[in-house]
Amino acid sequence: MSKKQKALLALQIVSAFILAVLPFVDQSRLSRFTGDSFGSDLFTLLYEHKTAFAIVCGIVVAIVPALKDIFYPRTKNKEMRTKIMDTMMEELFKGDRQNVRITVFKDDNLLRHLWIYLILLGRKAKSWKLGWPSWGKYVYVKERQGTEFPLSKTFFYYSPHTRKKCQGVAGIVRQSQEEIIVKDLPDLDHIDLTRLDMNKKRSADVKLVREYMEKGHIRDFETLRRVNRPARHFYGNILQNSEGAFRGVLVVDSWQDQCPFDDESVMKRLSYYLTLFAPTM
Repeated sequence: MSKKQKALLALQIVSAFILAVLPFVDQSRLSRFTGDSFGSDLFTLLYEHKTAFAIVCGIVVAIVPALKDIFYPRTKNKEMRTKIMDTMMEELFKGDRQNVRITVFKDDNLLRHLWIYLILLGRKAKSWKLGWPSWGKYVYVKERQGTEFPLSKTFFYYSPHTRKKCQGVAGIVRQSQEEIIVKDLPDLDHIDLTRLDMNKKRSADVKLVREYMEKGHIRDFETLRRVNRPARHFYGNILQNSEGAFRGVLVVDSWQDQCPFDDESVMKRLSYYLTLFAPTM
């Protein structure tokens, strides 16, 4: 909560308190403050301007919630998205937060784009084998439900012109603007991607990783390394705002042995939940 939000909350609480006290402010109680100049002055002020205090405090109590919605829509939208994802987790995936994640990826703005580019330039400085970062579009993790790396700052590049250059399911979905399901990818949990030498092409682990990258729409190994824990099954779909403009991507990934997206009832209800995100985007 920001300082301005805290100030609004404090103003609301004080106004509500004054409204609760005003009915007890009358001449008969003024004598109780004899010898207490501060209490007497405060009580006298409330008594003499009782009507004005009632009107002002009533207005404050009434409009502060509306002001919060007007000036802090992001907080409200985030709370709504969190509730939607939490309900999805419980109703569609039986609350299995260790093996299922639900992630909202949002389009980057200019400042976010510059930040991502600086991160990629920093990584390039550590390894000159990497090419220059793509100066294009990115989607990044905005909110996530699930216990596996919930605070991840993962981002994926997408080209508005061709899906061949897009990274990951999120990038492909954002470019194609359509639903994508990827399932039964190789299990990479036993492979330390930070130490794997991709030049050893005959290695069983390298072959497994290459298969994962090909089926999972990962164009380069460094992008795969950014993923904290590669999942085995993915569902991705485009997210729109209330006006129908594309604003991000919903990705559900799973480490379960059985792909959850083979369940017809799950797929039908997923389309319903997608529409709930629109007012929050």
